[in-house]
Amino acid sequence: MEPIVVSTYDLGHQPQLAAVIAGLYEQSNLNYKVIDLSVETDMNKLAPIESRAGSEIDTLICTVGMLTSAMLFRDVFRYLVNAEVHINRLFLYGLYASDLAREAEILGAGELIIRSAPTQTEIARDLDLEPIDARRYFPSRKRLGSLDRYKHVKVEGGKKVSGYVETTGGCRHRCKHCPLPIHFNGKISVNPLMDVLADVEVQVAAGATHVTVGDPDFFNAPIHAMKFARELHKRFSDTTFDCTIKIEHLIKHNRYLGELGQLGCTFITSAVESMSDEILDNLSKGHKRDEIYTAVSYVDNAGIDFHPSFVPFTPWTGKEDYEEILRFVYQMGMEGFVEPVQLAIKLLVPEASLLLSSKEFLPYKGSYSQETFSYLWSYREPAMAELELDVKARVQKGEDDNEPFDETFWDLWHITEVYLDREILLPRKLERKAMPVSSSETWFCCAEPTASQRISILDTPYVEGKRS
Repeated sequence: MEPIVVSTYDLGHQPQLAAVIAGLYEQSNLNYKVIDLSVETDMNKLAPIESRAGSEIDTLICTVGMLTSAMLFRDVFRYLVNAEVHINRLFLYGLYASDLAREAEILGAGELIIRSAPTQTEIARDLDLEPIDARRYFPSRKRLGSLDRYKHVKVEGGKKVSGYVETTGGCRHRCKHCPLPIHFNGKISVNPLMDVLADVEVQVAAGATHVTVGDPDFFNAPIHAMKFARELHKRFSDTTFDCTIKIEHLIKHNRYLGELGQLGCTFITSAVESMSDEILDNLSKGHKRDEIYTAVSYVDNAGIDFHPSFVPFTPWTGKEDYEEILRFVYQMGMEGFVEPVQLAIKLLVPEASLLLSSKEFLPYKGSYSQETFSYLWSYREPAMAELELDVKARVQKGEDDNEPFDETFWDLWHITEVYLDREILLPRKLERKAMPVSSSETWFCCAEPTASQRISILDTPYVEGKRS
């Protein structure tokens, strides 16, 4: 009975950890199956209808890299229980693996192994595969969905098929709200350039004309990053790329940005998070409000688009803090380009979060919620709870209606004015070029799944409350 590797969602791209596990099976010359429910949306492939009663899966491997994937796996597990499927060996891999463990108990698997930051060596040993050279890195995409079924990059006049690679794993930083420090403790691993470039070559051959570099911070290893970018451009000169870089690294390593632009970097995502120095300090972000503007100017001067991400709703956020995020987006001319979900994200505090030992957070800490895989918390300014709900509802409506981003933005602006009981003054717009390049994937790793994402998983026979 062949093992099954399952992913539910990985930010719209091919699931990377599933590809790594597939590569390990390939090296051992063993058969396996990969099911990515973000594009397959049919859980009957896990347990066919005709073999429902008493069917069995010997080895089920779940990749759980983020909140949305963990919450969707709940529905997968419920389906398997209702379909009367027995699991002999269950493996949970990824940042939210330990959070999902309680949910997995309903499956009654004979063996359960959980690793939140698994190495290839650990995975190979868990799955009884051939020993591997830990210095090498061989993801395999043979059995994943075709690239054109995943996110693409929107450009003026069209779109580009996008691939995905990781040049490093882990993160050097210890931002208090991030799940990475919990499991990596400020450490990184570096993937060999020749292996990452071989992965790019496979995806370019499959139609990719753009590559997302999915490292938590591309400049965690800046020399390695620049070697990759130079070699990428040398081998695939028509292939563009994007990456994620912290504000402080954009400033510290700004000397590389001009070259990145010349090498084909079209946009950089950076975690702005908030325009409040108090909130930035409480999250240990490593930058101040004024430095955000400095970083934007460096990226602009390099001819690269700057894409901010935010965590607008925190215990310390007040109405004026939310107003300042909206004003920043308008000032930068981004109201038509910033994904509205970025303006609706609420701080998550997972188990073992660094925030749990923060004296700034403790006054607002509540109980742990298995439903959200996060500790509940209250606002210093109670009225923010209602503003948060109104913002989320409006963003969800915009997502459901597929409306232009700026339409949602201006409604959020007016909602905020109601809570402020005054007009928000328009700041002077900075003279910046528009953001013509962006991802088609509007959701984000820290956001809860949309209703449509959950329906795509749930809309399968043998799930409670759905058709049979």
